[in-house]
Amino acid sequence: MQTQLTAGSMPTTIPFEQVYAEQKVASIQKALETAIWTGTGSSGSITGFASIFNTASVTDLNDAAFNWATDLTFATLQSTPSNAIKLLNTFETYLPADIKGYDDVAIFCGIDVFTAIKQGLVAENYFNISYLNGVENYELTLPGSNIKLYGVNGLNGEYDLYAGRTSHFVFGTDLLNEEERFEIFYAKEADEVRFVAEFKAGVQIAFPDQTRRFMMTAS
Repeated sequence: MQTQLTAGSMPTTIPFEQVYAEQKVASIQKALETAIWTGTGSSGSITGFASIFNTASVTDLNDAAFNWATDLTFATLQSTPSNAIKLLNTFETYLPADIKGYDDVAIFCGIDVFTAIKQGLVAENYFNISYLNGVENYELTLPGSNIKLYGVNGLNGEYDLYAGRTSHFVFGTDLLNEEERFEIFYAKEADEVRFVAEFKAGVQIAFPDQTRRFMMTAS
């Protein structure tokens, strides 16, 4: 307290400003990632990818036409390890052939779903190096393909998986890295130190017909 806080009763800066700023950046990035995926477009939120998938012509893979006679739930994925392999094989089989040759084909899911899939593969003794390479960063590659599975915090608790080319998942802002630009300033008229951050952001899917989704419920 004696060495770190500003002396006097009229400070024009805040103590530990760098730590505070770093925490603000991390909080903004976390909220933005969640909005990118699950934002509804209401109450100032952007319309996220999940909401766009709901209104676009996207093929859902979780039905009998794609060999799922019974709906797969997150609870069943956790309790029946073989479902992890079947789920990944469904995406590899039914992704559009036109995009499979590109090097940016990806499947996105929450880290909770990613963890269940990884644990299912381990339980089934699928120790293929493609599966295991990158799992420490919540990333794995389907063996014999260039398709990658990514676990992202923005989809935690949602249980749905989204697939397509990453270049078709578009994020737009009016200034690159603007989410990192903010100001901490002293407002003399109010005799207080204030923080402000403003930026524009939005997402869109370039070609919905070249994407796929698998929907699950919790149980």
